[in-house]
Amino acid sequence: QNIVDMNCAAVDAGVNSVHKVEVPAEWADAEGDIPKTLAEGRCKLHTDYINNILKPTNGMYGDDVPVSAFEGLANGMVPSGTAAKREEPKVEESPKPRRRAAKTGAALSLDALMQDQQTQSARPEEVEKAPTELPSDEVLTAKWQELAGQYSDKPRLASTLSNATLEMAEEDGRKVATALVMNVSQKQWIEERLLHELEGRFQKLCGSSRVALRIGVVPDTEKKEVLYTNAEKAQYLMSQNGDVKNLITDLGLDIK
Repeated sequence: QNIVDMNCAAVDAGVNSVHKVEVPAEWADAEGDIPKTLAEGRCKLHTDYINNILKPTNGMYGDDVPVSAFEGLANGMVPSGTAAKREEPKVEESPKPRRRAAKTGAALSLDALMQDQQTQSARPEEVEKAPTELPSDEVLTAKWQELAGQYSDKPRLASTLSNATLEMAEEDGRKVATALVMNVSQKQWIEERLLHELEGRFQKLCGSSRVALRIGVVPDTEKKEVLYTNAEKAQYLMSQNGDVKNLITDLGLDIK
């Protein structure tokens, strides 16, 4: 659980530490390009791969690499020994900045963001915009049913989520929702294959990254029978309502 909590904290740090970086106005009219130095490989294929693919990609210009550069590599092959050529030689003069397309937050270094958060205090305006209240139990319960509905194309999974019992708690400034499923097999399957996706969708529905999701198992004394097939549902209705039983019997309905 500690590993999961640290991963969640890392994601929160990345979201909360994003800040605007001022770029000098004169950079908009910058001219020139970064000086290019060609490497020499052990063969033509090796040399072409380093100079035409590896170096532009490492320099954050991978979008400029033409499809034709991959001729001879269409099978996904990567020449061995290219890591030794990754270091660019130093240049005496700093190149003029090249105008680049704006990068999204996904291109930022998570390590740098976390380090920045640890060394800088939060700005007052950011503190004011931060959510002050956690979602209520009622909101979490309603959003959980919405989450189950998102998996309507997988009926068994949707039923498992919809029938799960939610237990709410607050821990370390977060709202923790524990979904209690019917058995250990369901718990293990969700934890191993789906928990990260579920938590991300749940946080988005609740509008808060301070919501954590855990999976538990309903205690044996609290387990309720879940009706899956039409026959099971019909048998239940017949046991609860004599009129339904008589109707099915009189009409000779097949409930299988």
